[in-house]
Amino acid sequence: MRSILLTTAMLVATPALAVAPALDDPDPGLVVMRPRVTGIPVDQIDPAALSNLASSLIAGLDRYQVISHEDVVATLDQEAQAQLAGCDETGCMAEVGNALGAPFLFYATVGRVGSNYVVTATLIESSSARVLQRQAITVASVDHVAEAMRVATLRTFGEQAELPRQASGMAWWPFGVGALGVGGLVVAAAAVGTGLALYWNGAAKSAPTMQAFNDYRNQIAIANPLAIAGYVVGGLFVLASPLFFLLPSGQAIEAGDSAPSSGSP
Repeated sequence: MRSILLTTAMLVATPALAVAPALDDPDPGLVVMRPRVTGIPVDQIDPAALSNLASSLIAGLDRYQVISHEDVVATLDQEAQAQLAGCDETGCMAEVGNALGAPFLFYATVGRVGSNYVVTATLIESSSARVLQRQAITVASVDHVAEAMRVATLRTFGEQAELPRQASGMAWWPFGVGALGVGGLVVAAAAVGTGLALYWNGAAKSAPTMQAFNDYRNQIAIANPLAIAGYVVGGLFVLASPLFFLLPSGQAIEAGDSAPSSGSP
C-alpha cells in the first residue's frame, strides 16, 4: 500500500524529473536512492553525502540522465518524503524508478559486520525489479566508508577501481606500544635482580659464617644470569618497538560479487 501511495505522489509531484523510459536511449534515466545505513551511529555516517558522491560518480560516466535522491526529495511534500524514506525494498524502489520514467535505479546499503564496515551497491532494472549488478566492499574503519562507496559504485558499472592502501584497518602501532611496555618491564625486573645481586655481594663480605657466605654466593649465581637475560630480552623488545611504528598499512580488506546480468547497462 505504501509503494502505491508513494508512486501516486511522485507521479503528481515530479513531472519535471521524469525522463523517457526507453531502454535503448543512449542516455537512459537512472535514479540514485539514498543509502540505507544499519548498525552504525547516525553521527558517524552521512547518507546524504554518500548519495551525492554516488550521483556524481555515475553522472561522470556520461551514460545516464542521473536523478539524485535530493532532486526527488526537493519536489515532494512531507508525507511523500516520509514514504520515500521508508522505501527500502527492491520492489518499492523499482516503482520509484518507474514513476520517474527511469529504466534504472541505483541504491546502496552500509552496515557493520563485527568490526568491519560493508558497503553494498546495487543496480536494478526498474521495469522488472531485477538486479543487474551488485558489488560489496568491506573496510575495517568507518573513516573509509566513503572510499568503499566510491569503489563499489564504479565497479557496479564495470569501471576499474581500487581501495587505497591507507584504507586498511590493520594498525601496527599498538604492537609497538606493547613491545615497548613489555621490554621496559623486563629491563626493570633485570635491574632489580642486579640490585639484589649487588646487595648480596656486599652482605657476603660481612657474612658471620661460612654457611651464610655460601648462601649469598648461590643467590648471586642465580640472580646475575637472570639479570643478564632480562637485559638482553627486554632490550630486544625495546629496540624492535620502533619498527611497528614504521610498518606501512597492509592492503585493505575487500570483497566483491556480481549478480547475473544480461549485459552491461
